[in-house]
Amino acid sequence: MYRFLIRRLLQMALTFVGATLIVYALMFANQTDPVQALAGERPVSPAQRAFLIEKYHLSEPFLVQYAYYMKGLLTGDFGQSLTGRSIGDMMASAWPVTMTAPMRMTPWMAFAPDISGVCSTEETFDTTSKPTKTASTKNVSSVVPSVMRGPPASRVG
Repeated sequence: MYRFLIRRLLQMALTFVGATLIVYALMFANQTDPVQALAGERPVSPAQRAFLIEKYHLSEPFLVQYAYYMKGLLTGDFGQSLTGRSIGDMMASAWPVTMTAPMRMTPWMAFAPDISGVCSTEETFDTTSKPTKTASTKNVSSVVPSVMRGPPASRVG
């Protein structure tokens, strides 16, 4: 069990490093001058160029730049957007909106165990509607009317 867990954690770490290395390499692969890419269409003075090269460690070798990038990711410093806003703040403001879908879907996931007794999967794409666990299967006709009526306070009598 521990061997399996250690192996999975190592696979996760290698996948994380590989994915971030590929994304980081692709970010700089298509740009001839990263300083000009940061500045956009505006001209860059020599003082600004020197500042940006020092700030983003652009004079360092690629793997050293990647190490700075990973250090920032692992410490929670995600940097700043091109508009100067902190990416961490942007993620924090988007977090509540991002979590609405999972929070709305979680109650519906409670029905999955009920469905497991009704349907059986024999092959990858072959699903039958014959009950596999007849002892735990409920009679649908007795459940549906109570749901359709709604709560007792809303009944019109």
